[in-house]
Amino acid sequence: MKRYPIARRHFSITLKQGNLPKSKYASLFFARFSLADAFVSIKARDFSETSMKGYSSLIKLQLAYSAFDTLMNVINEYKKFARLQSNPYKHSLNRRILANQLRTNSTLMDLLEMHTEKKLKPRINLFNQKISDDVLCIAMGIRHLTAHGILSVGGSELDLKVNRDKVDALSILLIDYSDEVFSRLSQKLDDYVESHLFVN
Repeated sequence: MKRYPIARRHFSITLKQGNLPKSKYASLFFARFSLADAFVSIKARDFSETSMKGYSSLIKLQLAYSAFDTLMNVINEYKKFARLQSNPYKHSLNRRILANQLRTNSTLMDLLEMHTEKKLKPRINLFNQKISDDVLCIAMGIRHLTAHGILSVGGSELDLKVNRDKVDALSILLIDYSDEVFSRLSQKLDDYVESHLFVN
């Protein structure tokens, strides 16, 4: 059974009850969220099973981040009614255990520090220095390097299951975080509608 954000129905009902504008991005967010959660693997001829598993981990993270990024667009649509941060770079996810696990792949961490986009580098530097445990910046960095063709399975040691498992855990965390943030948005919109109805 497909998984959708927990607050999907509540969000739709709130929009109708409050006569709020229809979202241009919510359906896209729901679809991307569901696909990211359901995604398991890819197949390709003449590639090893190990390579396919590594690239599957990278693609799942891409999908998870795409859902999160689309959610930021949904939040931005309703900024007049619900105050939530819509800039993905101002969100953070501090998870010490997962952060320590991700740091053990020093090859991947070095690649992120060297090649990621300029505005993300300070956060990744703090992560690598163990000053910050913000794993969201690592998800952003991996997405950036994968999208721009810099990251490969062998070159990032994702041919090793122990490293793939950490990236998969990061994907799951990001999907769950998107679910949590969307629930917050839905509740804030509901609060707005309730207060507006009360005033009227």
